[in-house]
Amino acid sequence: MLRASIAALATIASAGVVTAPAAQAADAVTARPQVCPEVGEVSTSFGAKKAYFIGAPVPVFRSGPYGPKGGTMSVSFQAGATVGASVTGTAKSEINGLIAKAEASLSVTLHGSITASTTLTGTYSVSPHKIGNAKPGSDGYKIPWKKTEIVAPCNVKTIASGTLTAPSYSIRIKYWETSS
Repeated sequence: MLRASIAALATIASAGVVTAPAAQAADAVTARPQVCPEVGEVSTSFGAKKAYFIGAPVPVFRSGPYGPKGGTMSVSFQAGATVGASVTGTAKSEINGLIAKAEASLSVTLHGSITASTTLTGTYSVSPHKIGNAKPGSDGYKIPWKKTEIVAPCNVKTIASGTLTAPSYSIRIKYWETSS
């Protein structure tokens, strides 16, 4: 029985099978070369942005610990505190280009640096037995990035990667509590 089936298949194959037009079209599509970017093309891509508070380069103001009733903490930071963007994985000279590309790619507003033009003040209620902490800074983003180059048709090489950290809003005081 097995020999008869093999002989029948061999006979059909040698008779020449007529291919339907749809099958020919499918073969023609798969035979086309894949379209790829040109060799030498360099591009930068960005991962998902994560909200991140960027503290100004000043010490954290700490007050406490407060007693069983808690307390009130008042702080004042002089005008002029500056928060700047930073980048890992590349030369500092590329930071402005990365900021511009990230803004366009992720639809966010980023700054190279932000400076407080006025004195920042705040008064906070500190919970019982806690220490109050305050620091000026800006809410911004941490954004992973990758720079790639096409090195052969359809072959991509990563030439640089890292994280862009950039402020997005004006400077404010961040307050939090700790146990010690």
